[in-house]
Amino acid sequence: MQRVAEWFQRRTSQMPLVAGDRNVLRSGGSRTTRMRPISRHGWTLSALAVVCVASLSCRSTAPSCGRGRFEGTRPAPAGGAQRNTPPYCVSLEAEGSGGLNLRVDPTRRATASRDGGTDNTDSPPLAYVVSHPRFDQGFVEICNVPGVRRVLPNADDATALIPEPEGPRIPFPVRFYDVDAPPPYTVATNGWISLTNNAPIGPTTGGIPSTVAPNLLLAPFWRDLVTRGGVCYAVVGQSPNRRFVVQWDDAYEYSNAGAHLVFQAVIHEMAPGRAHNVVDLVYSRLDGATTEGTASGIENVDGTVGEPVPNGPLAPRVVRFTPSR
Repeated sequence: MQRVAEWFQRRTSQMPLVAGDRNVLRSGGSRTTRMRPISRHGWTLSALAVVCVASLSCRSTAPSCGRGRFEGTRPAPAGGAQRNTPPYCVSLEAEGSGGLNLRVDPTRRATASRDGGTDNTDSPPLAYVVSHPRFDQGFVEICNVPGVRRVLPNADDATALIPEPEGPRIPFPVRFYDVDAPPPYTVATNGWISLTNNAPIGPTTGGIPSTVAPNLLLAPFWRDLVTRGGVCYAVVGQSPNRRFVVQWDDAYEYSNAGAHLVFQAVIHEMAPGRAHNVVDLVYSRLDGATTEGTASGIENVDGTVGEPVPNGPLAPRVVRFTPSR
């Protein structure tokens, strides 16, 4: 925060700032304030900022910084925002000198921009570390749990949006490859789920990564598949260890009706102090499957970065992708 304050002072020649609404932070002290988060989720949380900058006042609204508001307050902790506070925005304005939009993310270093110029001290690039937990610790058969929903039964080359309006809500925020990803998501018969609501069915298989849509992808088994039992989804577990699980229930390859495939994509509830969710690709049954040439892994929003499943899909197996932040 001090670095950003110094940046702003250099560019505004210490001109007085325009006072904002009733939620104002002034120099020489701190107070509780409501902040607007950078998020596309419908959830609300309390967040605080402490700005102690000589000759500066700070407005706590930044309409361009995202949707939703933090509601409620709590005392400001010494030294600034709490580490488990989600990202939020602070907008600073100086008469005659433009303004500064500050993105505050307690899990990363500061990023600030003003009038087309950017001072950016980015944190290291996000990376996903691959591990293989025990299968009995990673697989939960969800197609028969209470509250489960099922889409795309006996379907080929089709997609659906999940959760459905009447389906179970995802009770935690999702962030994947530095993108806030609120539902609904596009799930396909062809063994992938895109954390967007408008992904096309795309090719019958692809590469990981690939700029060809679909993107922002969890792809356990991307191939030309036909569903028998459809695709099930449910939320399992208790806070703070809940999981959103999507299961392809007894699919088969279009040219291989003798195959029996059961696999999952799993999104874990975000751990406290972390900025991204752990995700799993889980393989329960791949009887008669053709794994050669099958795309499997995860991919970012434009398909330029991804992590393939090491050695391809194998069953029984859990492939976990743990974000570096």
